[in-house]
Amino acid sequence: MSKQIVVNTAQIEEYQKVMEILTDTAKWLNEKGSTQWNDLLSGEDVHNTKKVIEKEEVYLVSQQDLIIGMFVLWENQSQWDQILWGTEPVNDICYLHRVALTKGAHGRKVGIQLINAALSTAKQNNKNKVRLDCLADNQYLNQLYKNAGFQLKAAGKTANEFNSNLYNLYEKSL
Repeated sequence: MSKQIVVNTAQIEEYQKVMEILTDTAKWLNEKGSTQWNDLLSGEDVHNTKKVIEKEEVYLVSQQDLIIGMFVLWENQSQWDQILWGTEPVNDICYLHRVALTKGAHGRKVGIQLINAALSTAKQNNKNKVRLDCLADNQYLNQLYKNAGFQLKAAGKTANEFNSNLYNLYEKSL
């Protein structure tokens, strides 16, 4: 049985830690042959993480007083989400992005714990659904999201305004 995890809203003074987690994950992805989050490797932050922290939508997850990862829950659709999901009213929906583990957490089944923490946080924030997207060819993430109870809503969607990748869209009712 795993140790209890604690979720806290990231504070602006934790910005460097958040960016370290994101960059480490981008490096890990790159080593696995993925170009996902490569913007971070070149020092670019396309999600404007500092602003998202200020909006209290970035969460740090700890276990035994050690940070094991983070996630972002967007209360409002970003331009990215609008392209992939459309622009319907989304008052009871949030968008899960940037699920990332610290260096030492990879390979220890921590990803599912972060997702479950995000789902609990969304429910506490009075949301009824959580949506996310991932690269269609990332078999590991697609299986992880299915194992977490997400339903595939669309396969092979494009976001041509940003890149030529194909994305799968998942949703889970809370």
